[in-house]
Amino acid sequence: MAFQSPSSLPVRPSKSAAAVIFLCFLAIVFDGYDLVVYGAIVPKLLAYQPWGLTPVQTGAIGSYALAGMFMGAILIGYLTDIVGRRKVMMVSIAAFSLLMLLTAWAPTAELFGLFRFLAGLGLGGVIPTAIALTVEFSKSNRRNFNNALMFSGYAVGGISPRWSPSPSCPRSDSGGCWP
Repeated sequence: MAFQSPSSLPVRPSKSAAAVIFLCFLAIVFDGYDLVVYGAIVPKLLAYQPWGLTPVQTGAIGSYALAGMFMGAILIGYLTDIVGRRKVMMVSIAAFSLLMLLTAWAPTAELFGLFRFLAGLGLGGVIPTAIALTVEFSKSNRRNFNNALMFSGYAVGGISPRWSPSPSCPRSDSGGCWP
């Protein structure tokens, strides 16, 4: 594949650009949320006696999603050139969403960790695909800004567990969750 300079890349119609960038932003928000929310549940995992996790085991489980993201970014990023960005994005979002839901009902710590790793594969596929779609649908003079704007969704997702409703979570005066 030959390298194309940013100004030589084709641009899709600008009417679609805002919608695509917003949808990529939302995908990255959920990506950030799914990774950071783990930190909010660590105290509950450590206190959950049936699993009897140690801090070291809990830390290892926390890294499984990141290991999956590493592999997913490489493997799924490659698939976008073969299958297409839109299909890869939809499958990646569906995969990480389903697998993160399965983590909530995992009967064992081993399955919990496995689901986090597999969800990480999907999470890893979202990032390069969202970047590619944002660049593809942005005018050349807006690509960097739009990419930064889209990727800021990661920070939005990362801080949102603080305000997520959870009946098992004690509340502060501001209504936020304090695990």
